[in-house]
Amino acid sequence: MLVHVTRFTSVQAEVKRQVEEELRRITRRLRLGEGAGTDTVMSHLRRLWEEDFVAATEGVIEEVEDPAITILSWEDVEIHIPQAAEDIRVMAINGTSGDALAYENSRETGLNVIVIGGDKLSRGLTLENLTVSYFSEHRACTTH
Repeated sequence: MLVHVTRFTSVQAEVKRQVEEELRRITRRLRLGEGAGTDTVMSHLRRLWEEDFVAATEGVIEEVEDPAITILSWEDVEIHIPQAAEDIRVMAINGTSGDALAYENSRETGLNVIVIGGDKLSRGLTLENLTVSYFSEHRACTTH
């Protein structure tokens, strides 16, 4: 995932801290469980799986008529979610951060990252297998 909210590195550091905190909270809820209910992380993920992924995949299957495309059951996916969340790393990629995308060190396992940055991300840095991008542009307002 790519997150670009500002070009200011101090703000990027704060966004990174907030994303790390939220990821820890979600990972803890997934690992320890939340009990039964309709407002759990897992229930939200299941709803997204059923209403978005399954529906979109069914559309692709109909369009391309490829019997090799199959849809896993939620139960087959659900068991992998806690570990997948734990494997995610949050990194800041900018001119002052020490973080670096080391794809060559992660060829076997893959690199699962949320990258926080600014100009470096918006000016051609390639993020392999990027699936989600979040851009927010804030402009300073001045009155005369």
